Amino acid sequence: MEHPPASLSLPRSTVAVFLVTLASGCAPRAVVDGTSAHAAPALATDGRSRAEIALVVVDAGATLPLAPGESVGLFVQYAAGGHWNLSTTCDTRTSGQSCAFDVILSPAPGASFSGVEGQGLSREDRLELRSDGSVHLVTATTLGTDGITFDSDPGAIVEVDALLDGADQPRLVHVVSEGAVLDGAPTNPVDLSPSEP
Repeated sequence: MEHPPASLSLPRSTVAVFLVTLASGCAPRAVVDGTSAHAAPALATDGRSRAEIALVVVDAGATLPLAPGESVGLFVQYAAGGHWNLSTTCDTRTSGQSCAFDVILSPAPGASFSGVEGQGLSREDRLELRSDGSVHLVTATTLGTDGITFDSDPGAIVEVDALLDGADQPRLVHVVSEGAVLDGAPTNPVDLSPSEP
C-alpha cells in the first residue's frame, strides 16, 4: 500500500477538523514501562511551539460516515457534555494489509479524562492510561473499526497526536467542523476544540 505524503498544506481558514489516522502493514510499536518513543506530556508538543499547532473547532453532535475495510482514517466525533468517540478504519480489502495506528490524546491543562473504554480492540492492541493524564492507543486495524470512547470536561480542548507506520499523517484525520466534513488536519499534533450548544 502506498503511503500518502507526510505533509499537507491547507489554508488557515480550513482549520475545522480533527484527528489523524494511521495504517498499513506495520505492527504497533511496543510500550515499555509506560512510555514509548512517541510519548509526550499533556499538551507538550515534542519541541513544537504552541503557535505551530492548529486549533480546530469540532461540531458537537455531528457524525461521520465510516467505511471499514475500504478506506484509511481516524475519525473523531464529539457529543455535547464532553463525550468523545475516536474510530480507526483501514483499506484492508484493497491493500491486503493492516493499518498500524499510534495515537496519544492529551487533556488541556487543568482538565482530565474519565470513562476511557476501548471499542473493538483485540488482545494485540494496547490502550494505556498514562500518569500525565494522557491516553495512548496502539492498534492494528483491518476490516472492522477500532477505537476508544472517553469523557472530558465539556468544551475542553483535546490534543491529538497520531502516527501511521511511525510517520505523521494529518491528511488522514476526519472531523466535522462548522457544518462541513474536514478530511485532513492542518498539523500533527492538532488541538481539537469542541463546540457546545
